[in-house]
Amino acid sequence: MLQQIMIVSAGGTTLFLKDFARTDVQPDIFGAIITAMVDFSIQRTGMSVSYIELPSHGVAIVHNSQIKVIVVVDAADGSDFASLIANELLRTFSIRFATELENKVSSSDAFVSFNGDIPEVLLHTVRPIMEHLAAHRGVALALLTGAQGSTILHATQDLDKYATLAHHTRLLDLAMEVMVMHDRADMHVSTSLRNDKTTLSLHRIERCSFVVVTKNALHTQECKDEVEVCISLLRKVLATASSLTGTG
Repeated sequence: MLQQIMIVSAGGTTLFLKDFARTDVQPDIFGAIITAMVDFSIQRTGMSVSYIELPSHGVAIVHNSQIKVIVVVDAADGSDFASLIANELLRTFSIRFATELENKVSSSDAFVSFNGDIPEVLLHTVRPIMEHLAAHRGVALALLTGAQGSTILHATQDLDKYATLAHHTRLLDLAMEVMVMHDRADMHVSTSLRNDKTTLSLHRIERCSFVVVTKNALHTQECKDEVEVCISLLRKVLATASSLTGTG
């Protein structure tokens, strides 16, 4: 679960703070501590602290010359989930408020509108998750559709949008028909279709559908593990975005 987002200036001033759970942490003190830790690690090792693991929480830290982004999550969510969100927040915030950061605006009121951008930022992390999976040689294609299969959120290859969505809808219908034939009232979780060269797997994640096409000859255990990691990350990201927008 996402616990807290904090964005501080290079000097440690809190520019933006969003709490998703009750906390007793004082943002100014926490921001100053993180800033001191990052600066100290760079001075001593030439590298910055990027993730801190605590008994019940994980803290991801990313930065550029103007700001530091601090993301606190449940320890069980892991560093990959926290770092993905932190990096996308850093990119989006730096672009959105380029003028304010250039002019060294320090009032948090100037950045409060960023609160409405957070769900979209979370959805943007879908791209690096899927592109990392597609880099595996056993994966031919990865595709994520939006709610009810009406839109394509991201695909790792160029596709015919209308044909793809039409076939996707029919595949969902067939999966439901099979379940009805077996007197099962549950919504299907995954479906696989295999031919001589490839296997297509469709996974339901939140209200979205994740489709991955793997090459049979290269569908090793390593490839299977990469797919499972991708599904796990997508599930966390989509569940968090859904909870923020109230669409879950």
